[in-house]
Amino acid sequence: MAATAPAWLEFLLWLLQGLQTGLLGLADALGLTRRLDGQPLWPLPWRFASEMLRVDFGVARRLALALAAAAVVALALLLALWRPLRRPALVVGALAAGIGAGFLGALLLQPSSRAAVLAEAAPTHFHRSPLSFDSTAVADGEPLYAAHCAACHGSDGRGEGPRAAGLPMWPPDLSRGLLWQKSDGELFWHVRHGTVTGRRPGSAGESALHGFADTLSDRDIWATLAYLQALAAGQSLLRTGRWVTPVPLPALDVDCGSGPALAERAGVRLRVVAGPDVPLPDPRLDTLLLLPPDADAGTDTAAADCVSRSAQAWKTFALIAGVAPEQLAGTQWIADRQGWLRALGRPPLAGWSDADMVCRSDAAPAPKAAAGEDGLGALIARMDAEPVRAIRGAYIH
Repeated sequence: MAATAPAWLEFLLWLLQGLQTGLLGLADALGLTRRLDGQPLWPLPWRFASEMLRVDFGVARRLALALAAAAVVALALLLALWRPLRRPALVVGALAAGIGAGFLGALLLQPSSRAAVLAEAAPTHFHRSPLSFDSTAVADGEPLYAAHCAACHGSDGRGEGPRAAGLPMWPPDLSRGLLWQKSDGELFWHVRHGTVTGRRPGSAGESALHGFADTLSDRDIWATLAYLQALAAGQSLLRTGRWVTPVPLPALDVDCGSGPALAERAGVRLRVVAGPDVPLPDPRLDTLLLLPPDADAGTDTAAADCVSRSAQAWKTFALIAGVAPEQLAGTQWIADRQGWLRALGRPPLAGWSDADMVCRSDAAPAPKAAAGEDGLGALIARMDAEPVRAIRGAYIH
């Protein structure tokens, strides 16, 4: 869940994201930047450090004032070009330009402020994974992670692999939200080209993570990152009892019979059940039944709206739940109307309650249940009262 931030700061971050993506689109349209995997590369060596601005309100305020002054400058210059108001507008424009330059200069010339406003940018910082969070990609990433990453990061991603002690820097714990603090594209670039302690990747220095550009294809890297996202979710659940970052419903192969396809059920709450037993239908939820790879072909699925017999989906949901695949049967999840997994029920599940919500904000008190409301109703009420505002690399997704 995203931490609460003032409305003006949310607007500032939204504006900065729009300015940068707009600049990237313009550079791409003019042919001023190259492309990788069909996505344009960021052409500048720096970007706005939105992750720092989210926590340093003082610098964020000064940047907001500087941008406001720049907007005044632009307006004043437009007025200066308007013939009937040429002379007074020139005076206003000069004053506004001086104020704007003063604000920006004071902000960017101070090393501490500059470090909080600007950050070195990976060329793929604004890229999105072409594989998304897909169960096939997660399954493909599992052997890649085991072969190339587990020796240092550990099989559980907590940074305690057998080679960890011999590295220049101890590997980070990937289950504590680190993956969500970086953009998809930034993670991709670091895995592809490596990182260097205290320096920009590719420069001279001591390697903290060697690059895999010569070992893994771009698709392999994206698949490994998808696997890591599922692994981190399960490990976070085991350690804290909740997901420290939002977990989307993975894309998977399903059969919805004559009903709407899963992609057409947007805006509907979904109950995911690791079968083979299907609970009674509930009008508040659609039901997706996951069947294990060895399920009997004659399993009764009539009570389910959709069915998945995908071995990759079964493994992915086991990772997310933090259990071995053979222990998954009987586990249930509830996804909200936006497609985020919000609640988890372990077997044997006698009934739901709002305590089963594992994607939640601890800062927000649970709403009071209405008179006569059952446990599932209380859970749904809490889900609706605490919508996910996902922050990825300090940007709202």
